[in-house]
Amino acid sequence: MTDPNERSKTLSEMTLEERVAFVKDVERFNKYRLKHPDEPVDLHEAYLDGAKLNGADLNVADLSGANLTEAFGLTSASLVGVNWTGVRGVRREIVQASHLLTQATIAFADD
Repeated sequence: MTDPNERSKTLSEMTLEERVAFVKDVERFNKYRLKHPDEPVDLHEAYLDGAKLNGADLNVADLSGANLTEAFGLTSASLVGVNWTGVRGVRREIVQASHLLTQATIAFADD
């Protein structure tokens, strides 16, 4: 049983496996992002299953140098409802394919 007085780990304190499991839980991840809006999130390192990104708010996530096709195995269903506002370092040739961006909000921080 978990100690209720124990502090939750930050993403940077989690192991790779813990980050993958945590970020795949979209509801839990979005609550965390609301509490920790300034903490950078390295989703490339977490190597997410693209389908689990549906509805996730990736605001100010740092994807610098990430090839999204390789890192996330994106399909047309992968980005439905995803908010990419403020995402940095995304390779434009990957995300500009319109069939990947169904109902996604795109506003690059470095544009």
